[in-house]
Amino acid sequence: MPLNPFARSLANLESVIGPFYLAITVARLVTLELEDRRRGASSGGGATRA
Repeated sequence: MPLNPFARSLANLESVIGPFYLAITVARLVTLELEDRRRGASSGGGATRA
């Protein structure tokens, strides 16, 4: 635990922002994948994935 109040504040901020960043990144990737699958199904293309 940092002793300096400013360093402690930054550590606390990082501990809050880190999980949000991860959740937002995963949600964005899932959204892009679902959008890509929807386009592939609606266009009738033969884009299949293994």
